[in-house]
Amino acid sequence: MTYELRGGATVVIIPILSMLAVMLVAVAVVMSKASMELMETSREEAYSRGVEAREELAVYLYNTTANQSTILVLNKGGTHVNVDYFAVIMKAGDLLSQGGRRFEIRPGGSLNIKPEDLGIPSEMINWDAFSSQIAQVILHTENGGVYTSDYQRPEIDEA
Repeated sequence: MTYELRGGATVVIIPILSMLAVMLVAVAVVMSKASMELMETSREEAYSRGVEAREELAVYLYNTTANQSTILVLNKGGTHVNVDYFAVIMKAGDLLSQGGRRFEIRPGGSLNIKPEDLGIPSEMINWDAFSSQIAQVILHTENGGVYTSDYQRPEIDEA
């Protein structure tokens, strides 16, 4: 369909307008899809950074083959952790020891802490005395995290 405009020029209006409308819709669809993919990628990256940077310690109390007590701390998070304070609680509920010791653990790293480094008396280092009297070891980090121990041996792939 053609129309005669003033001045004598003939223009094909409807096909041109139709082509422009189709092109605009196509561009809008492509841009919308690209924008959604970009937002999803950004969301996934932010989540993975958050998971990587999360502070997470596991504290294990267990018996060695020599009947000695072991305190193992694993950094399961993705950030460097500084332990700045500890407390050792007796099964009777009393505080055995506490202090401002500084331990640094890199991401994915582990730390074996000697019981005497936490103020546990030498007569309580053997497993029988330790496990019958110590309820838990509590660690506090510079970031404000508080982690309590479990009486269990870590999984092989953790240690």
